[in-house]
Amino acid sequence: MSPLYFFRKMCFAGLLLLLSNTIVAQCDHLGIVQDPDDYCGSYLLDFTTGELLEITSANFNLPTGSVIAYSYEQTESSYNCGEFTVNPINILCIEEIVPAESTEGMCEFTDCIHPGDADADMKANIYDLLNIGLGYGTIGMQRPLATEDWEGQIGPDWENYTIEGINYKHLDSNGDGFINDTDINAISANYTPEQQLNIPPYVEGTPELSVEFSVDSVFFENSGPTEIEVTATINLGTADLPIEDLHGLAFMLKYPQDLVPPHSVDSEYHTESFLGEEESVLWLEKDLYELGRNDIVVSRKSGSDITGGGGILTTNFIIIIDIIGGRAENETPFTVQLSNIVGVDGAGNPININAATDATFIIVDNTTSATNDPVLAAKTKVSPNPAQTQVLINTADLNTEEIEIFDTFGQSVLLQKAQVGQTTLDISALPTGMYMVYVRADEGVVVKKLMVN
Repeated sequence: MSPLYFFRKMCFAGLLLLLSNTIVAQCDHLGIVQDPDDYCGSYLLDFTTGELLEITSANFNLPTGSVIAYSYEQTESSYNCGEFTVNPINILCIEEIVPAESTEGMCEFTDCIHPGDADADMKANIYDLLNIGLGYGTIGMQRPLATEDWEGQIGPDWENYTIEGINYKHLDSNGDGFINDTDINAISANYTPEQQLNIPPYVEGTPELSVEFSVDSVFFENSGPTEIEVTATINLGTADLPIEDLHGLAFMLKYPQDLVPPHSVDSEYHTESFLGEEESVLWLEKDLYELGRNDIVVSRKSGSDITGGGGILTTNFIIIIDIIGGRAENETPFTVQLSNIVGVDGAGNPININAATDATFIIVDNTTSATNDPVLAAKTKVSPNPAQTQVLINTADLNTEEIEIFDTFGQSVLLQKAQVGQTTLDISALPTGMYMVYVRADEGVVVKKLMVN
């Protein structure tokens, strides 16, 4: 027996004292000693029935909060005590466990609750939020001595069960008697990441979960911006192949850890998601930079499923130029992978979802191809600068091939074939700000700054 606990046995009635083995076997109920008040006296909360039971046989001097196993005879009378009905009892046998720090010692007697573990697999992670979403809005018995600490806690069973037989008391992570948004906190606090990546075989005709980057490639050079930000949309299904009867979705998003600063990858709920407005869903993103991934889950609150397709989240990636610059290759792929996808319908049944092919954009280092040759730079003129609607690029006698403009995030915003001697660029669609103009010629690449106002 753990040193955190001690047992005290008290058995009553002469006949029962002679039948000690039977007495111990009779201690098959679970309860907790509650605070007395002027009307009720001392009483137990029975974990089998959720009833309040007044102790009438003797004063056991049990401290408030004691967790006990006991057997009893119930009298015929009962009376109301506040919002509860209290049934007087005569205790036959009582076995007291006084917790030093937790109620973990009672887990061998009952179905313990670990805060955040809503699917009762002894781990708290994104998949637990799927059950919380299914049970959202349900009200049940509060959990005595409830905390969000990761320890076995005892509480009365609720009326409801998931299709996998999990009692709803496990969904009430904070033990306040309500399944709602606040139950997410214990998942995040007690998070246990899955270590194994799982991508099931691709099934034709099944909707995909996919990542769509806003660009195919981004360019930078050392005199340009210090950071590049790229946005991606996470899509589920399409108009032609929608996901049917969806209630919740959980998945892992793995990214190249060495290309981004720590804890910089983050997502936002898509404002036009077919799952509903943000207020109508539960969602959680767990930053696991040490593993190079973010775990994400979205679940509807309504209890009803939905059919549709399109963007559900927007994810932002920041690449620090110092991380990329100086590599031997001037092109670096940035690839993300989706895995461990779990979808459920409104009853909790699993839904098949394919993981789309890994998504990639290319980071191009133009530093090695750009020239600081003063002769080439002197032959290249940008005017007017600042400019508003048009800009002229004069390249004199250079054999110019193309001209490309990049914004401060390193994203290409305009690409045009060059004309001999002078090229006119329409910049009327560009927002106000600083841009980099790349003039590519047979003789080399010249980079000029351009202000648009």
